[in-house]
Amino acid sequence: MHTARLGPTRALPVLGAILALALTGCSNTQQSPTASVGTSSSSSSQTSANPSSSGNHDIVIAIPQAQGAALDLEPCDSENGGPLVLRHNVIQSLTDLDPTTLAVTPLLATAWKQTNPTTWTFTLRDGVTFHDGAKFDAAAAVFGINRSLNNTKIACSDTAKVGAGIKLTPTAISTTELQITTNVPDPILDRELSYIDLVSPNTPADKLTDKPIGTGPYTWGTNTIGQSFVINRWDGYWGTKPAVTSAKVIFRPDNSVRAAVVKTGEADIATNIAAQDATGDSQTKVVPLGSVFGYRLPIQSAPFTDIRVRQAVEYAIDKASITKSLLSLTGTPADQLVVSTNNGFVPDYKAPTFDIEKAKSLLAAAKADGVATDTPIDLVGMLAQFPGSDEVEQAVQQNLQQAGFTVKLRIVDAEEWKKLLFKPFPPGQTPTILGFKHDNTSGDASSSFTSYMSTAGCCASLSDPAFDALFTKGLAAAGSERASLFQQAASLEYIAGVTIVPVANLTGLWLVSKRISVTPDILNSKFRFPLEDVTFK
Repeated sequence: MHTARLGPTRALPVLGAILALALTGCSNTQQSPTASVGTSSSSSSQTSANPSSSGNHDIVIAIPQAQGAALDLEPCDSENGGPLVLRHNVIQSLTDLDPTTLAVTPLLATAWKQTNPTTWTFTLRDGVTFHDGAKFDAAAAVFGINRSLNNTKIACSDTAKVGAGIKLTPTAISTTELQITTNVPDPILDRELSYIDLVSPNTPADKLTDKPIGTGPYTWGTNTIGQSFVINRWDGYWGTKPAVTSAKVIFRPDNSVRAAVVKTGEADIATNIAAQDATGDSQTKVVPLGSVFGYRLPIQSAPFTDIRVRQAVEYAIDKASITKSLLSLTGTPADQLVVSTNNGFVPDYKAPTFDIEKAKSLLAAAKADGVATDTPIDLVGMLAQFPGSDEVEQAVQQNLQQAGFTVKLRIVDAEEWKKLLFKPFPPGQTPTILGFKHDNTSGDASSSFTSYMSTAGCCASLSDPAFDALFTKGLAAAGSERASLFQQAASLEYIAGVTIVPVANLTGLWLVSKRISVTPDILNSKFRFPLEDVTFK
């Protein structure tokens, strides 16, 4: 059983929202919200926040959102990257993750246990209310879970955070006791629920909302659609009172402009800045992303049906030089699809290192056996997938050409890129090496391997029964056994499959003002921004 270590407060800071490298929102239409419910201790900040004022504990955050574009604020779409500075600040989940170990920790649930392979019971925190005055109890938790995961009237992207094919049935046993049954065993349900945010039972169940009402330390404030929004500290919060009185999020899509608003004092934090805008001092913060950039090879298309051709791609890409020259502050060479904090990371596996002569010899051997190694190939990247991505794609193209491949580089917009990412792959297309960036901050490899390695995966070109068997066994296991099976499956793909060629482990950069202190962690990279971790100098 897991139990809380503190009384009415958490053992770890509450973290809030998604600060992703690439932001994609759903298409629900936003209406201009009314003022926040509940009590705000900083009502004046609903219209402005001036970080330069002496003693002012309002902050301004600049994010890479396109100005004029409506932001998806629906709590059950946090997987999309839209609810910035909402997750765990305005809305909260039953469980949380430790930002250092990625262990599951208490939040709105104080304890839990798996009583049998398909049944979990959760003890809920007592004395918690939503911002609109509704009581948080087991019935409210049932409503929130059903709204996000079992709702046919709205399509919530957070359903992707629960394993494929798993259906949850939540039941209120008492006011503070929640039971969840699953149709198949789910040994990491407690971890998955850290991504499912719970909203007030007064939230419409049959339509998306842009007025999130949660249990966090901040209430929803105002929304200037396409420009900014504000959240305000709530005096009725059940936990520790944060120092920040309000946070105004402003949209600045250009990297340099985003950095400039911090340098000029207009903002306190700029997320996802480019390396050239870094200050070289403590104002620039490195953010571990749990993110890997790499390539998916088209194993279904000649000449990549021959493993020697796929291995030639591995040897041809000079990861060390690319990351050093093009991603000096934001990338290091990658060997695997997941980072070392993930249970699918293989501790003793290292990918082949750059060897252009080895790449040439592998292609020559394949050609001698009749493989059409001179077949034209498309190398496809997504436009501005991360700072410097276009230059990385160009360098990889040059590497592959040097090895003997006939490669055309295409940089496409997100919509065109998605058509190539997801199955079914377009028929008759030119063999395509697709550049992709994959994030996994959950600590568990299930979503990564499901998407990119399993036969049934949305984005996988691999179809290997041996991999599927090991991975399926891992999905039903827990703890060290789960990790071991995942690592065995991954090793098989890396050595015998070679459909994924990792290139760079990515880190991000924030710029922060001199009046605040904050240390970003791996959870801030995609799903959370630590407003409660912000202190003032």
